[in-house]
Amino acid sequence: GSISPAAANYVTGVGSFRSRYVQRVWAADLRGELGKTWAGPISIATGVETRQESIRGLSDPASIARRFRLGNTQPISGDESVAEGFLETVIPVIKGLPWAQTTDLNAAVRYTDYRLAGPATTWKLGLTHDFNDQIRIRTTRSRDIRAPKLNELFQPSSAGSGSLIDRFTNTQPRVVTLTTGNINLVPEKADTITAGFVLRPSFLPGLQASVDYYN
Repeated sequence: GSISPAAANYVTGVGSFRSRYVQRVWAADLRGELGKTWAGPISIATGVETRQESIRGLSDPASIARRFRLGNTQPISGDESVAEGFLETVIPVIKGLPWAQTTDLNAAVRYTDYRLAGPATTWKLGLTHDFNDQIRIRTTRSRDIRAPKLNELFQPSSAGSGSLIDRFTNTQPRVVTLTTGNINLVPEKADTITAGFVLRPSFLPGLQASVDYYN
């Protein structure tokens, strides 16, 4: 009760932000068999896809004027388009041996072209080996990417709050941080190796357990 209603109205308020995200996708794929090995048919899948993505967002007048100490989410507008094609295959290598019920080689490659983020090629090469109905081992080597999202590309600056360690004064002051998008972002890349095994013990019908290692 020590401040006037006008003063209370000046230091309080409600910020709002409403956005609409639209994605349009066109895709076509083809699946079938491409010949055989002595261990079985060679399966293939190929296809193409295009995506158009857009985001539009509106903020309240107080946020646009940056009246709040934190937040102040600004209007956002942007779009990105993507075109890509892929090819995948599973090739049987071994079948029906005492130590190998089945052994399959699987491979895939995908080329992706982002209008803003640029091109990227991803691929994988893997092997699965079934000793019998109870034990399977598997391993995969792959090149993976993560492309920037629309808000990471187009987000206007917004304010947040965080703390830092000041080693000269041995204090942790809170500071205002600004976060903004960057249309110069490119896909992040990762080289990944996975390996693991699957158990389906006959003495426990219905149980399946798996363990995988990732690097």
